[in-house]
Amino acid sequence: MTVPAWGRGLCSSALNCVLPIDNHVFATGDDSGALKVWDLRKGDTILEARQQEEYISAMAADANGKILLTAR
Repeated sequence: MTVPAWGRGLCSSALNCVLPIDNHVFATGDDSGALKVWDLRKGDTILEARQQEEYISAMAADANGKILLTAR
């Protein structure tokens, strides 16, 4: 997946993982423990959360894309 131009530079830390959730939504996890869910139609984040004290190394979503898990 290629990050569109509007998404470049919007993360304060290096990305560790990207998880496509559906055709228009994907999640990112970074070195600072920040989780962001992006909507390509809006060109912006639709959810931001601090999930870990340190980096996020893995993510998984349920089949409906409603539950998102992160791991360090």
